[in-house]
Amino acid sequence: MADKQIANQWHDATIRDNFVFGKTMELYPDLCRQLLELILDIKIK
Repeated sequence: MADKQIANQWHDATIRDNFVFGKTMELYPDLCRQLLELILDIKIK
């Protein structure tokens, strides 16, 4: 039963989930930089 609940939670996870967001930013540093540039309205080298 617990495995099914975990699978359902993972299936429902989106970028709004803290873990998914953090992993995405960690694995894709260019995406992280682009997001920061948009938020801060500055260019990051």
